[in-house]
Amino acid sequence: WLTLPAFSETADACSTGKRIFGRHPVTNMTTLKWILNCCPQLPRSLVQKLFRLRRVRKKCSYFTEEMQPKRVGATDLMEVGDIIFLPKSVDGEASSPTSSNKNGLFDEEESRFVRSLELYKDSAIIVVNKPPGLPVQGGVGIKSSLDELAAKYLKYDFQDYPRLV
Repeated sequence: WLTLPAFSETADACSTGKRIFGRHPVTNMTTLKWILNCCPQLPRSLVQKLFRLRRVRKKCSYFTEEMQPKRVGATDLMEVGDIIFLPKSVDGEASSPTSSNKNGLFDEEESRFVRSLELYKDSAIIVVNKPPGLPVQGGVGIKSSLDELAAKYLKYDFQDYPRLV
């Protein structure tokens, strides 16, 4: 779990006025606001998805050590000392997309594979035998596609990369 800093009361006019008049100040900071304040690099859509999937936990300040953090909703109010836990996957290095050829280990193997798919090549056309299961174009959740592989490995000495037709 990724641990955010403990909630500390923010000074706003409403809570200051209640403290002056002897009333118990009520915090108006929700867990969603606290996470967005602590982690401005996280997209709001990702944080809301974590709440929808019930992956956000809160350890209240009045809990004892042996008590487990509880699931929390986006609109739940924070109290001083509350600690929020997010999944490790939202951490910067864990959430970055990983590719098998990040450090060039599989470039040569991929290049040999793509060039083995070539059936015919001249100055105007390259004919490729697309294997079953290999996506033609990329999209959400597609890590490699024929379009990307051809642009990367079948350019040869031409000015433009090959286009699918």
